[in-house]
Parts: sequence; C-alpha cells; structure tokens
Amino acid sequence: MPNVFLSHRAEDSETAKTIRNSLVRSLCADVFLSSDAKDLPGGADWRKTIEEKLKWSRWLVLLYSDARENWDWCVYEGAFFLGHHDDAVAANLTVLHPQGTSPPVPFNNKQVVLAKQDDVDGWLRRAFARDAKGQPFQDVSYQSAAGEIAAAVQSLAVRPYASERLLKVSVSAGAQDAPEELSVAGMLQLATFSADAASADVMQTVRESKGENFSKVMEACRFDVEGLCDVVNAVRKRTLTPTVLDLFKSPRDERGYRPVITRADRLDTGAVAIEFMLTQIPLTFDFKTSTGFDLLFHLLAVTARFRWEVIEVFASQLSDAAKKQEAAGKQKTRTKQDAAGALQDPGGAPSGSDGSDIAKREASANILLLRNLQRAVNNAVNEAKIRGLESPKKINDTLVVNEHKRRIKKADKCGSRGLELLETAMTNGDLKLANQALLLLRFANYEYLDVVVSELSRLLRRPQLPSIELLDPEHRKHVGRKAIRNEFRRPPRTGN
Repeated sequence: MPNVFLSHRAEDSETAKTIRNSLVRSLCADVFLSSDAKDLPGGADWRKTIEEKLKWSRWLVLLYSDARENWDWCVYEGAFFLGHHDDAVAANLTVLHPQGTSPPVPFNNKQVVLAKQDDVDGWLRRAFARDAKGQPFQDVSYQSAAGEIAAAVQSLAVRPYASERLLKVSVSAGAQDAPEELSVAGMLQLATFSADAASADVMQTVRESKGENFSKVMEACRFDVEGLCDVVNAVRKRTLTPTVLDLFKSPRDERGYRPVITRADRLDTGAVAIEFMLTQIPLTFDFKTSTGFDLLFHLLAVTARFRWEVIEVFASQLSDAAKKQEAAGKQKTRTKQDAAGALQDPGGAPSGSDGSDIAKREASANILLLRNLQRAVNNAVNEAKIRGLESPKKINDTLVVNEHKRRIKKADKCGSRGLELLETAMTNGDLKLANQALLLLRFANYEYLDVVVSELSRLLRRPQLPSIELLDPEHRKHVGRKAIRNEFRRPPRTGN
C-alpha cells in the first residue's frame, strides 16, 4: 500500500480527518496527518517529523479549499516532496479541491481531482490498486470512500463570511438509539437556534430559543424547515449538502430573505452545527403600484427560472428513473414467480444474490431525486409569492388579450393538479406519478411563458404614445420615421 501525506491548512483539519478516516477504513491506507496529535505528538520536532514523513510518503495529497487564504506552508510541503523524489513518485502529487475553485499555480500541472464522486473514484483506483496482500479491492470500497471524500471536500466550497444577519443552528446527537434520518419533529426536538440582533429582528424572534419554540417563528416566516432538516441529515451522514434554503418572507418588512449556508460541521460527539447568512432579496417592485409591464417582466423571470431550474434539470432524470423503477417492479414480479416455481422444483432454485443492496441504493437515490424536485418546485413557488405574484386576479387583470386570460386560467388548473400529484408522489415514492406531475407543470409553464412573451411583445411593439402635437414643431423633425410619427396618432388598442 502506498504511504500518503495529506497536506492541509489548520482550518480544514476536520475535513482532512474525514478523508484520512475514509481512506483507512475503506482502502487500508497509511495516511500521515500533521493536525492529528497521534501523528505529530506534542513536544516532537514537528518540522523534522514532517520532512521525514514527506520523504517516507509515496503520495502527497494537497487538500486545497480557498484561494483567498495563505497556502505558503502547504506549497512548501509540496515543493519539498517534489524535490526529494524521483519523477515517478513526484508525479503522484495530487491536488484535491472543491468545485468552484482552481488549484494553486505551482501545482496546476499536477494531478487535479475535483470533488465529484466519479473523479475521486478514478483517482482512488489509480492510487490504491491493490491491498497489502496484492489483492484488488472490491468496487464497493472505492465507491464508499469516493462518496465520503467528495462530500467532505465539496463542503469546503462554502466559507463563513462576515454578515449582519447570521442564524446558527445546533442539533445535538440525541440518544444512542436515535435514528440516522431525523424527521422534522425529531430535528426540532434536538435543535437550538441562535440569532444575532439583525436576524432576530428580521424573523421577529428572540436571540436564542429551543427548536420546538422556534418552529412557530419559522411557520410565521414560511421558513424552509424541511430543507433545514435535509441539511441536518446530510451533515449527520457526511453527504453533500445544499448550499441554500428556500426563500422566506420577513414579518417585519415583508421582504424576501434567502438562508445561505456558510458553515456546516459534524462534531466528534455526533452533534451538528450549521450557520446561515440571511441574504436580502432586492425589492423588485411595489405590488400595489407596479405597472402591467413590471408585473409581466417579473412573471417572465419566474417562469423562465422554473423552466431552466426545474423542468430542464429534472425532466430527463425523472423520466429515466421512472423507467428504471417500472422495470425493477417487473423484474421483482418475475423473481417472485421464479421463487414460487423453485418451491415446487427445488432443483431449479435461482442462485446468487437477489440484488437487495442495489435495490436499496436505487430506492435511496429515488427518494433523494423526489426531495430535490419538490424543493426546487417549492423554491420557485415561494419566490413567486415573495415577488407578489401569488394573486391570479392581479395577473389576469394585467393581461389584455381575452384568449390569454383563458389560457392562463387553464394553466393555473393544470399547475395546481401537477402540484397535487407531486405531493402524492412524494408520499408514495412513486416516480411514474412524479413524472406525470412534472409533465403537467411543464404544460402550465409553457402556457405562462408563451402568454407572457406575447403580452410583453405586444406592449413593446405598440407603446401608447401621446399626441405628436405635444411636441413643438422644431422638435418633431427628430421623430424621423413616418411609422413612428403615425404611432403617435394611433389610439391605444384594446385587443382581444
């Protein structure tokens, strides 16, 4: 087995330990970690120890997280490693970094591994081809380590920033027999919320409160408590976490705020600590005084976002997953029939595994896909509400063409039915039904986009201009085109 030196900044020591533990547990690696007291005990000549370990190692892995930080010591370790090994070993210097960052310039021509499970998996298979006895590892060992390492490294992509509005959530580990997957109610029982003065003011609450009490505050704000629970569970299991939650509406100023995760840690005790920065959404327009153009413009923004962030992202994924689920159901039926036949004819009993582990992994992936879809849909719906677009009557009154009004009314019914089906699909884990729900939402979204674009085009093509007689004669010459001069004389249209 190759010896590994894991280079990192002190601030990333917890992530480095996660990587080391995963390599040791899954691939029996020998990993040196200077931030671990066992590897570098107090009183030791730390510099001499580090240089000896750099000579001892056959792989140097640089955990690189944030270009804004000082990396001088890590660059020194990398240069020392390169200077004390021949070309074959020196080629094993690897930079492991989250998506969204670039490797440091001194090492950008070395192996660069992005925090994506497939990329990490490929690197592990090259670096750890065989165990100490010369035997190849099983695929599950690489997959397990790759998933944990990719999630741990990607968590470094989100860094804490100074902010006026910080909300901290602490969730204790709970009893020893506490389930790994917490429900919303279970999470709130274990949670404590701490808000700075600005956050407490935005959410109209006290500075610190227990989760069960804070649930009333979140309910009043329409806070994404389910998304928060998903984040807590992801951190508990050390899997990839979302970087933002859905928008919520402040009871104080009725402005929209988006919780952005600035830090998410799983402590050695099993507890979870998460920090949110509450970013204010710009006030786009006053709903009471907005013009029809304003409303249509922002309606276009919301519907276009729904298309690209929901439909285009999930349509193919959901369709493929639904087909696989349907095929798996048919295979399960055939397996039961074969098993029934085997009871009558023991000699014909099928051999081998029934693939239960694969089925469990696929079921977990399907649940995650449905959750992500529902959160994306809810996020779009909540944003529409915060922008003041939740009133069908206001939207209908803005439309001029009667046919457009009829189409939007039908689209509303189609969309509402799609949301109902999606809720049912989530409850039953039914991908086929979820796919039907997304198709309904897709049709509704198409109608909204088509109508809004048509109405905006109409407004832009036919601006309601005042009489040209209001211009003094010496200025009329600047209105050059005859068609535009005629437009001044055209009365406003009342199209149907």
